[in-house]
Amino acid sequence: MIVNRLSVYIWTGSKSAKDVNLLTLTYQDTDAKRGEDILNTLIQAYVDESMQDKNMIIRSTALFIDERLQLINEELGDVENNIENYRKQ
Repeated sequence: MIVNRLSVYIWTGSKSAKDVNLLTLTYQDTDAKRGEDILNTLIQAYVDESMQDKNMIIRSTALFIDERLQLINEELGDVENNIENYRKQ
């Protein structure tokens, strides 16, 4: 069973006011290549999931900025119309 052969060590610390997380994976197997392949698969799955999370944050941020820009443009248009109306008076 894969889980029985897997060892995980997680270290969380602080360095230069940034959080540092270190994850150490160890897998014991009689076939070194298979063990390496299993660890590489786990690492790739972690990286893929992390990228999906970051992309979701980026999309949400971009959507927020687009919505704010649209609102600001509408407000600016209203202000410009008010200035134009004032000048006509």
